[in-house]
Amino acid sequence: MDDYVGSYGDRPKKVSDEFLNNYLPDISCAFILGAAFFIRRR
Repeated sequence: MDDYVGSYGDRPKKVSDEFLNNYLPDISCAFILGAAFFIRRR
């Protein structure tokens, strides 16, 4: 998810965090690199 950390306010972060919390049992890996949030689902 792009712009997780960026100048567009905190909306991208809130949406990404909500996605992560909703799909946590299906996620094998999640990390932030630069301004992007990467998620790998099982």
